[in-house]
Amino acid sequence: MVVVMRNEILTEDHRFWDALRYRLNDGLRVYGCDCSIKLTERILMSLPNIDVEESLNYLEAYGGFCDYKIIDAINKIHTTND
Repeated sequence: MVVVMRNEILTEDHRFWDALRYRLNDGLRVYGCDCSIKLTERILMSLPNIDVEESLNYLEAYGGFCDYKIIDAINKIHTTND
């Protein structure tokens, strides 16, 4: 049995932050938002070593309670840090 350790929280300082931002933006353009976090969860699961639950908690603290609001929060955080 293989145990996958997922212990990194995806924040704006993480090397995969832009990957989440670009992939989610593209996914929303193609699929739209269904008022869920399905796209974000799928993207986070595809990134190595990311703690999905804690990363979602981090994004939720910035108002990200659905995929659209998550990309909005990511863009606000990105703009603030520029």
